[in-house]
Amino acid sequence: MVHNNAVGTVVVLSAWFCLCVPANGLYRDGYEVIETGPGGFFGAVIDETTGTAWFGVDDAPTRVVRIDLNSMAVTGKLELNDDEQRLWCFVKHGNYGYLGVEAPGGRLVGVDLQKMERLGYATASQFPLLAGVVVGHNGYFSAGSNPATVMRLHLKQMQDGGCADWNQCRYE
Repeated sequence: MVHNNAVGTVVVLSAWFCLCVPANGLYRDGYEVIETGPGGFFGAVIDETTGTAWFGVDDAPTRVVRIDLNSMAVTGKLELNDDEQRLWCFVKHGNYGYLGVEAPGGRLVGVDLQKMERLGYATASQFPLLAGVVVGHNGYFSAGSNPATVMRLHLKQMQDGGCADWNQCRYE
């Protein structure tokens, strides 16, 4: 009987604590509702100096939404080509974003984030690019191969004309 009373007291105190004591830390002071389709957001990059964030939308086709974080307002939208579907990774270097899409496999789509314009793409692998990170002027991407592959792409070289015609640029 003592055990049942102790358990009941713990449950009542826990419920009271959860319902009556305010949580410290997290609270929401602004938000924007964005229609994302079935895939939802899948990756984001930020420019802390301007308070701007870009969110990748995993959809068919993949989309990018730019949000002013100070006003929580959508300030730009970009839809990629119809065949560029299923966003897997999103990295930023300077004013450019690079999106790894599942279809067509291994495609790295370049985007001017300020103008919200698609620049073109480079084929980096025959497999989808699942994750990416930028260090210095290089982008490091993992491909969904087995065994796994990690590759390095010189993003600054691509931006400076090493990929003069993005639609013809291939890194295989």
